[in-house]
Parts: sequence; structure tokens; C-alpha cells
Amino acid sequence: MTDRVIQSMAEVPEVCEGLHLPVQSGATGMLRRMQRNYTREGYLELIRKLRSAMPEMTISTDVIVGYPGESDADFRETLSLIEEVGFDFGFVFKYSPRAGTPAAELEGFPEQLIEERHQECLALVERIAGEKRSRWVGTVQEVLVEEEGFGRTRGNAKVAIQGSAGVGDTVRVLIERAEKTTFEGKVQPFRI
Repeated sequence: MTDRVIQSMAEVPEVCEGLHLPVQSGATGMLRRMQRNYTREGYLELIRKLRSAMPEMTISTDVIVGYPGESDADFRETLSLIEEVGFDFGFVFKYSPRAGTPAAELEGFPEQLIEERHQECLALVERIAGEKRSRWVGTVQEVLVEEEGFGRTRGNAKVAIQGSAGVGDTVRVLIERAEKTTFEGKVQPFRI
């Protein structure tokens, strides 16, 4: 994700303001163990650049908890990164070994500890995302209708829509409710 790509995303109106940017862990040491080619600091700098160029951008992520060798301090760094970034959506996964991968040979954690970390991380992501979703209520969003009764905003949020709109239409939708994973809203007059 170069500065040129970020600039292009901000300048080209056809590019929507939603990006899925998996972080996996908020601890640089864990990222190294996971054989990722970025650091916590680099990830946060990328988020800063994206939000500076596109303040309305929604950012979603993937997080893995319980990866072999994850200390409590590593886990706390992940939680603090989630707080700092303020993800709009997030998927939190429990580590599970996959045959044939380097991590499959590493010693893991008891399932109870992984489950506790999973629940704590999931609750944090859901709290932050819920606060962000509640701010959308009462706003009018541009929605591309993907299937009958459902579409997606420019920020990639799924919306259950009431009103006349055909698949492939882009419509204005007044967001009336924010559910856990979807919004609900009514089509407004005038197609985009």
C-alpha cells in the first residue's frame, strides 16, 4: 500500500471508501513469529495515512488470538492497537494449527486461554464497531443494491433496504437502525 495507491484511492471517485486490512496481531514480535512483513508501527502509520487522505474511510481487519508464543503482553498490545485504530468491522479468529504450516509444529496454548482471549478481543472489536455504527443512524448513504432487499455502502457496510430498488441500482438510503452486522434503512427519492 504505497503513498501513490493511497493518493489514487482518495482522488478517484469510483474507488469506494472501505478497506479490509488484516493486522493479525498488534505486537511486532508476534508479527515476526507469524512471518508477516510489517510491524505494529508501520501498520499504524499506514492507518494514519489512509485516514488522513480519506477521513470517512471504513477499515475492517482480521485478528488471530492464541497464536503459539503469544504472551499476555503481546495480547494486550493487540487490544491497544484495536483501541487506537478504532476498526469499523473486525473478524477475530482463534488460532488453530493447520497441517503443513510452520506454526503447526509450535507448541500452543490451552483451549480455555485461547477462548478467553477470543472473547475479550471480540467484545472490544464489537464495542468499538457498535459505537461507530450508531453514528450512521440518521445519515443518508449511497448504497449499491447487490440482491433484492440488500446492498452495500461505499464503506462496504451491508444494508437491508426497504423501498423500490433493483439489483445493480445505486440508491440513497436513510439509515434507520444499526444492527450487529447490518444496517437497516429506507430508499430515499432520487437515484444517484
